[in-house]
Amino acid sequence: MRARLGPLTGRSLQYATDSCLKRYLRARSWNVKKAEKMIRESLTWRATYKPEEICWKDIATEAETGKVYRANFLDKQGHPVLVMHPGRQVRVVFLSPLEEESVVILNNIQAETE
Repeated sequence: MRARLGPLTGRSLQYATDSCLKRYLRARSWNVKKAEKMIRESLTWRATYKPEEICWKDIATEAETGKVYRANFLDKQGHPVLVMHPGRQVRVVFLSPLEEESVVILNNIQAETE
């Protein structure tokens, strides 16, 4: 599958590791074409929206309105986790190790703390 994706550069490399590619393949029942389409769409989305560049000031108003709170647990790397509740949608936010104020948003994840 790596050969089908061709050369990757920059941040795309961290989202196309062997373990990531395996997860995409597993998610598409080992169908290489479907997994390739899925990862290409994911990489395009990340390049377009740049979730790793979102800063606290970009989401601070969510805390003011009560839509975000800090979870009472850390992620696997020991970073704080913010849980956002904008309406019915639940987004889990992990503080990124790249910069203290950046966050990475993973959409559509059910919060385990509810």
